[in-house]
Amino acid sequence: MCSIRHLRSDVVQAACALCFAAPSSFASPQSVVQWASPVNGAWAEPGSWNPADVPDTLDEIAHIGHSSPLTVWVAAGAAHTVYGLAVPNLSAEISIDGPTNSAGTWIRVGGGGVLNDGLIRVLPGSATAAGGLAFVQSCTLSGLGRLRLEEALQAEVFAAAGVSVVHASGHVIEGTGRINAATTGTVINEGRISANVSGQPLSLWRATNRAIIDATNGGVALIDGVVNQSAEGRIRADGGVVRFENGLVAGGLVEASVGSWVEVATKRTGAVDGVVARGEWRINGSTNATYCRLHIQSGGLRNEGVIRVLSGGAFTDQGLYFSHNSVLSGPGTVVLEEQSDATVTVANGVTATHASDHSIVGRGSIFADGSGVFINMGSIIANANNLRLALSGIDNRSIAVATAGGILRPSQVLQSIDGVLRADGGRIEFAGIARITGGTIEAIAGSVVEVTGGTVVRLNGVTIDGDWRVYPASGGASSVLEVLEDGVINNGVVRILPGTAANPTRLDFGVPAVLGGTGQVRLEGLAGSQIYVGASTLAVNESGHSITGTGQILSESSGRFVNRGLIAPGSPIGSMTFSGVQLSALGTIEIEYAGPAATQRDSVANAADLSLDGTLRVRFRDGFVPEPCDHHVVISGGTVTGRFAIFDAPQMPIGRLSVRYGANSVAVVYLPADYDGSGTVDQVDYEGFVSDFVEGDGAADFDRTGFVDLEDFHSFVEEFERSC
Repeated sequence: MCSIRHLRSDVVQAACALCFAAPSSFASPQSVVQWASPVNGAWAEPGSWNPADVPDTLDEIAHIGHSSPLTVWVAAGAAHTVYGLAVPNLSAEISIDGPTNSAGTWIRVGGGGVLNDGLIRVLPGSATAAGGLAFVQSCTLSGLGRLRLEEALQAEVFAAAGVSVVHASGHVIEGTGRINAATTGTVINEGRISANVSGQPLSLWRATNRAIIDATNGGVALIDGVVNQSAEGRIRADGGVVRFENGLVAGGLVEASVGSWVEVATKRTGAVDGVVARGEWRINGSTNATYCRLHIQSGGLRNEGVIRVLSGGAFTDQGLYFSHNSVLSGPGTVVLEEQSDATVTVANGVTATHASDHSIVGRGSIFADGSGVFINMGSIIANANNLRLALSGIDNRSIAVATAGGILRPSQVLQSIDGVLRADGGRIEFAGIARITGGTIEAIAGSVVEVTGGTVVRLNGVTIDGDWRVYPASGGASSVLEVLEDGVINNGVVRILPGTAANPTRLDFGVPAVLGGTGQVRLEGLAGSQIYVGASTLAVNESGHSITGTGQILSESSGRFVNRGLIAPGSPIGSMTFSGVQLSALGTIEIEYAGPAATQRDSVANAADLSLDGTLRVRFRDGFVPEPCDHHVVISGGTVTGRFAIFDAPQMPIGRLSVRYGANSVAVVYLPADYDGSGTVDQVDYEGFVSDFVEGDGAADFDRTGFVDLEDFHSFVEEFERSC
């Protein structure tokens, strides 16, 4: 078949008899009917044509030649069918008048297609009936001219069922109206489609784009159907808007120039599948109970621009929606701009991957529904001052950070060894019930991690660092930081702030676990600040880790809290209560003295049996040194068994400190003449000193002068005779 462009020949009929072979449904070649004179006229007037026959059947080609300006109009409500339409006259205009009542005005074209070097206008009319250019057989729309749609709701280029129409390079479809096709039909764009009427839409219902579709001059390119794009396909907002209104773009590029944008219409959805996004995109806020979402299908989305999820006011679920297993990648950024309803959501059973080169910032939520999961390999940044970015259903293999005063609120997060939740100029806030498995949670540069009142945070195999604060609940609930079976490595300071005796704030061991690291847990309230170990549970404070402050270490029935690290009551001075504590050979109890009164010294109140081992360390603060005969009960109450293997105490001016053990107490006493450290002064001490003195043993240097002499002897005897 020849191109319809050959109809420019003066021997049109002869050429077309050779060029246009009839389709199988027709028995004879198509005939050519030419516009007779270079004057205006109506399509339906036989006298306007040569031969004098209105082209109106699928075996006719309408040819509008000449070179002078002329207008051919199709009357309102009319419908003319031709095999092909040729408009080689650059000055010719075909006006397809607007419909009347419910009758559409159409030119229907068969397999010969359209060659248009002029202007075809589809004019405004009634909104109740569509009209325009309809293709009833597969063909090509070509030429160097324009097809201008002039009615937003009803002006159409239409492909019938099973029909494929190629819009060729060099030709332009513009204006406001619709590029439409039946279910199995399509319009293939290899030219230019331009929405160029200010404030008005050019709707794309079912099309394949291999070239350019743009919105300019304030126009709106409306995606309300399916647009498949080749790698060369480009949909561009350039002085106008590209708008998704329940439509899908698959493949190609969708972009916005500076000052323009691509948007998902309010109360509508859009979908992308294997699309590259550039420039500014906006997911406009919904109102009431209507979703406003951009669905990401299996081909994913490569974002090289900025996608903004804007405020929606009353509704709580708008933004990006992963409906299929897919990847969000590219050097661009998704900006969530509403704490309560801007979301990145993953559907139940779907795995979404956030690639290493991409960022999500702002306030809102990243949420995976049911068995869905959001794998973060990029950057998540909460950077809206005093506003939250919530995380749930996240597999974090990279970084999520709170900065610039922003709040990161994780609830259900699984982390790889490289996964980090970080407060850096903002804060991490836990609220409700949360579980974090693996990775690191840290606060740096003066930032904090907060467990809010009434919250339960379960940590399993997590490394924590920086300043952590567990706040009490204001009502009838406890705030709990729970250590699960894989334990916690704490390299920071976890402050358990005081609750009440009935609803304490606590570090909780419901299962056997280890608390390791180089940091400390600080109990800050004797009545309502706890480390709690459940029944039949063994919890371990590992070597290198510290428990400090004033509060309770409490184990239920057969539960045990084993200390292999450091327990140091006071902050700096105070008392701690034990119940169900076991002191191992690797552990240390540290007691500080800041003055002569018991309230100026650390102590332990033991409420159950206590097995002693390890090291008892005594230190003095603020220059205080006790006088001889000083006696301080460091552990009291319950049943005390065993002995400390090591007593680590400061060197005294004379003699030394010693430990006195009772059935229900442990005291540190300063009896200089207690030479054998038994906690009492008796004849054994005297004989031991004299023996060492006679031998000149350095241990008999009682007054710490570095020499064993009579001054040591006199000083020892004086202290031996002291009645204390």
